[in-house]
Amino acid sequence: MGLRVKNIWQTLVVAALLLLVWSTNASRSSYDKSVVNLPEVVVLPVDSPEIDLPYPIQDGINPFGDNGRINLTDPNNVDNLIEYDPETGKYYFYQRIGNSIDFKNPTVMDFEEYMDYINRNSESDYWKEIRSADALANDDDDGPDPFAPSLEINNKVFDRIFGGNTVDIRPQGTAELTFGANVNKNENPRIPVNQRSITTFNFDQRIQLNVVGNIGEKLKLTTNYNTEATFDFENQTKIEYTGTEDEIIQKIEAGNVSMPLSNSLISGSQSLFGVKTELKFGRLTATALFSQERGQKKEINVEGGAQTQDFEFTVDNYEANRHYFLSGYFRAQYDNAMRSLPTVNSGAQITRIEVWVVNQTANVEETRNVIGFTDLGEDAEYQNPQYPADIGDNPLNRFPDNSQNQLYSQMAANPQIRSFTNSSQALSGAGLVNGRDFERLSNARQLTPGQFTYNSQLGFISLNQALNNAEVLAVAYQYTLNGQTYQVGDLSNDGFVSPDALYLKLLKSTVVDVQNPLWDLMMKNVYSLGAFQVNRDEFLLNVWYNDPQEGVDVPVIPEPQVEDTPLLQILELDKLDQNQNPTPDGRFDFVDQAATQGGTINAENGRIYFPVIEPFGSHLRGRLEEAGVEESQIERIVYPQLYDSTKIVAQQNFLYLNRFKIRGSYRSASSDEISLDALNIPDKR
Repeated sequence: MGLRVKNIWQTLVVAALLLLVWSTNASRSSYDKSVVNLPEVVVLPVDSPEIDLPYPIQDGINPFGDNGRINLTDPNNVDNLIEYDPETGKYYFYQRIGNSIDFKNPTVMDFEEYMDYINRNSESDYWKEIRSADALANDDDDGPDPFAPSLEINNKVFDRIFGGNTVDIRPQGTAELTFGANVNKNENPRIPVNQRSITTFNFDQRIQLNVVGNIGEKLKLTTNYNTEATFDFENQTKIEYTGTEDEIIQKIEAGNVSMPLSNSLISGSQSLFGVKTELKFGRLTATALFSQERGQKKEINVEGGAQTQDFEFTVDNYEANRHYFLSGYFRAQYDNAMRSLPTVNSGAQITRIEVWVVNQTANVEETRNVIGFTDLGEDAEYQNPQYPADIGDNPLNRFPDNSQNQLYSQMAANPQIRSFTNSSQALSGAGLVNGRDFERLSNARQLTPGQFTYNSQLGFISLNQALNNAEVLAVAYQYTLNGQTYQVGDLSNDGFVSPDALYLKLLKSTVVDVQNPLWDLMMKNVYSLGAFQVNRDEFLLNVWYNDPQEGVDVPVIPEPQVEDTPLLQILELDKLDQNQNPTPDGRFDFVDQAATQGGTINAENGRIYFPVIEPFGSHLRGRLEEAGVEESQIERIVYPQLYDSTKIVAQQNFLYLNRFKIRGSYRSASSDEISLDALNIPDKR
């Protein structure tokens, strides 16, 4: 027993009482320690307050109570040992790390205290054993062990409503919460002091919960919730009340419900979320449903082993982070090169190319340290205007090359940058900003030829898998033009030995900045049909515009100056007839890229390539201005934010301009397999 003394006066009083007790006992012929137990006196400083913790934490082994309500268990390398000392008759409890290190003082017990400790542990183990036996019986009978014992409600009204007086709830699952903070410091003197340190907080949760509950025999609750579910339909919640045969309320369902109908006049649905009731009045039954449909119906027409599929999507659904121009030069030449379809007006021919990305695999073979530069091989018109170094340009060479400007020569002359180890400090000292002017990749991974494709004349690459916003993409390539050979970046066999870094042309950085010239290198005129092996026969594609005044979709711009010209012709998608002659015929020009290096479609993977880089932006504006449409009307029609803003910003902030749709149908190649292109298909039999 311990006494806490708050001040010096209390200390003196207690000391006097203890002295009196001791002197009285000392006069006796015998002294029995079992009769008098001297209290332990703890003297605290006067200025030390006494604090009662709402959740007390007790360190060490405490045989007389728990170790605190919020204490964590000891680590696995801590062993609890009990040793008996025959000389003193005491039991010593040690907590050791390994075999010899005691990381705290031992706890001492006498014989009575030790027996009390043993009895408490035996009693606790006994109740755990009984509990385990009950859990095993529940597993054999009714499933998993319930979260709490079943409740018995002795109420006749409750029994009549729910068909019983038992409440049984059985949850299962796990819940994991992650809290974190990320502090990023950049000691760059060019950056303001208040912007050199950025702190962001991270919160993540992983919950997997299954609940099965029964209230009586009529009400049943089932819930299946997983935060990492791939699809929404995997999370199911349903409350079901089932009445007896002679009751008016036969069934009430809330949550995920279905309403299948056997007649062909009105089709039912299996993917609904709402409330459904089934009532019975004698021989009359009534079913009422109030719900939201979470599924869709699709029809597939198959003829001769080939299926015909319709498609429709808005123009803001371009394929992001997959298609990139190799330089600003190829982007600037794209419209002119595609103007002469079915042939491509480009004298360039890419002969070698290497593509490098962030290594997210455990494979360390065929990896290199690389540094990607935004302005490598670019002329002065393209270079970042915020770039502080004067790299200049070569007026005798307007084509992408390492000698186009002084950037490559400056970086190659700096051994600290080439060695990669101290390149970050050297690049910052040269005035380059990470994420804007360069990106460093340690052990970058080179893509295999099967992981990407490239257009050797138009100068762009297409990745098989889209990149994340924080991933980096850099390339090195060699091409011929007008009889000359040019190279941008370092190829892996140019003689640079690891761990020295390869200098590459940066196509995508970890920072999404629409003001950076890298933003224009990502192609935003490529759309996926979600099909493969698309046949030229019976392929239809048209571009529609939603008239804001009439509210209907029309294949033209409803302005008097251009209302007689279809959108297909305005957007350069209808310039040829079926025989590839330069005569518009009102149909989409099916020019396959497999036959020519330029084209409007890739029939193998079902992708549409507009022959202009900004079809609904600068190109459409130019055509409307040529036709004499007023500027105020042009501002209501064109969609430039689709190209000068991120995809999310264009979709959310400029929804009133998203009026264009691409609609049509295609017929895939003949096969003995029919792809339904859907998941979680309900059985409607």
